[in-house]
Amino acid sequence: MYDGVSKGSTLLSQMKADGNYRPNVWLLFIDRGFYTNYNLSFYPGIVYEDSLFTFDCFLKAKKITHLNEQFYNRRIRPDLIVTSKLSFTHVYLFFSHERHIEKKCARC
Repeated sequence: MYDGVSKGSTLLSQMKADGNYRPNVWLLFIDRGFYTNYNLSFYPGIVYEDSLFTFDCFLKAKKITHLNEQFYNRRIRPDLIVTSKLSFTHVYLFFSHERHIEKKCARC
């Protein structure tokens, strides 16, 4: 699907264009050095915090690759935020994240 090693922003653009980008942090394998060198952390006090964290990781990555393999199974429970009924809060958070992403992209 996405062969070889590329710059994070390049892979992000390709995956978003193809509809394959997933902002779930549990889909990433991150080297501890990368994490500490860029002082990456989750945004405190927000829901879907992995969405912004994953986006930041892609933007900062000088080298990234995609592995089209399943490494584990995900268990979905009914009490999760992602399985709860859509509400104003969900929509608000989505647009807040998109605004943050647009600001970051304007600086790229």
